[in-house]
This record gives sequence, structure tokens and C-alpha cells, in this order.
Amino acid sequence: MRIASVLLALSLLLVVCACAAPQAARPTVNHFYANPASISEGDSCTLNWRVADADTVTIDHALGTMPAVGSCTVTPDETTVYELTATNRSGATVADTTVTVSTKPPAVDMPVINHFESTPNSVMPGGIATLAWDVAGASSVSIGQGVGDVEAQGRKGVIPSGTTKYTLMAVNASGEVSASTNVVVTELATSQPPAEVVSPHIGLQVGTDRQFTINLDASPSTGFQWELDYYDPSFVDLVGSEYEPYSVPQMGSTGSRHFTFNALKVGDTKIKLSYTHPGEPLNSSSKYYHVHITP
Repeated sequence: MRIASVLLALSLLLVVCACAAPQAARPTVNHFYANPASISEGDSCTLNWRVADADTVTIDHALGTMPAVGSCTVTPDETTVYELTATNRSGATVADTTVTVSTKPPAVDMPVINHFESTPNSVMPGGIATLAWDVAGASSVSIGQGVGDVEAQGRKGVIPSGTTKYTLMAVNASGEVSASTNVVVTELATSQPPAEVVSPHIGLQVGTDRQFTINLDASPSTGFQWELDYYDPSFVDLVGSEYEPYSVPQMGSTGSRHFTFNALKVGDTKIKLSYTHPGEPLNSSSKYYHVHITP
């Protein structure tokens, strides 16, 4: 009888442990975009993607199963939304990108949107997605949904309150062209940590009206550079940034990039910095800083 009771207790313990064990995170779509995002009828463009922690990756419109990192050429007859689905045993993550097809060739001097996409394509509530774009031949470029006027090439972090479609508009004297990208905000689940958890993250504490500096290893000669993707100017003010070479180069870096901020008011805020290459603006590594500002 005692042996049976012990076995029953062990069985119950194993069940409890199995239920309490955290599940693996669902896949992360680091980027999925078309280049160029706008084409004329009969022309082609390239879909590019990078996915992490997926068992299978598929793209609709009969493209089928794909590798976790890759690209393919498509020639849509009309404006088409391509949907990428990444799955593993914890679930699925979906991202999409739009290829705009014009029915007649644009004027030679119309603006050209080489790319406009977000990285990652999906975030948890409160997560930061970075919009990255490259436009040629435009007199003005703007992004809707509260972003506003921007430079022809750039990056900007956003924290969408829900799944949001961001639209970029490029204008010159000959007309205007546009491209869109969706940032999907997924439901909060204990099995899927936010991007700030799976990426390097650092907690900082600073007093109001005090300056603080973030120092990051860098090697400008490689073409990679640190970009300030996101900060909230109501909480912190960017004083400046500079590169300082090391007297003795360290492994993987020749110097340090310093970003100096001034803390403006009490509260909690986020800063996102990404190490990126101009030739591959969506293929970057990011660091997140959670800043707690005290009185």
C-alpha cells in the first residue's frame, strides 16, 4: 500500500512538472520584404526573408516550403500580398509584404521605393519594431500612422498599440508612389517572450536631469554601424554620439561608439540600438535598454 502511494505521488509530481515546464517560443520573423516594393506590370522583384526557431517556413501563392533564410524572384500580375508562415511545435508566426504592381510603366523620373519593411515583422504588446526604407528620386518622403516626414533612406523604431499597416509615400514633380508594411502585434503568452527578452537587453537607472552614456563595441571599417532605432524624446534627449578608437583593438572591434542622453523626467522608457550594414538594412542585431528614471 505504501509503495502504491509513493508511486502515485511521483506520478502526480511528474505531471505537475510537465505542466509547469515552459514551452519553447514560437518562431521569430526577423524580416520579410520585397525589393523593389513597387514594380510595373510584367516586371519582377525579389522576396527576402530571415526566420529563427522555425521547423517549417512556407509562402503562399504557390511558392511553398522555403528555407529559414533565403530569397526568391516573383512576377505578380497585379498588386499582391505575400504571406509567410513560420511554424514550430509551439505555434505559428505570420508576416506579410506587399508588392505594388502598376498597370503602366511609371514615368522615368517617378520616385522609386527600393524597399520598405519592418524588422521584426511581429512583436509582442509594447515591443519595438524598426521600419527601414530606401527611396530614390523623391522630393519628399513620409510615413503614415503618426510617423511623419522622413529622409529618403533611414530607420525608425515604432511601438504599435495593435497590428498596424504603415504606408510610405514618396513624392516628386512627376507624381507619387507608395508601399506598405504590416507590423503584427501578437497576443501576450508565457510561452513566447517579447523581442527584448530574446535579444540582448540591459537595465539602466539614472536620476532626472542627469546624463548617461551607452557604450558599444564597433568596427566602422567593416561597413557596420550602430543606428539609434528608437527612443522617446519626452523621457530622454539625445545629446550626441561619437566613435572612439581603442588604443589596442579588442576581439571583433576596433573602438567604441558612445551615445549620450539626458534624462528628462521620472518614469520608465526604452531605447533600441541596432548594428546594421547599409547594404543589408534589415539584417541587423539589436540591443534593448530599459531605462528607469528616478527623481
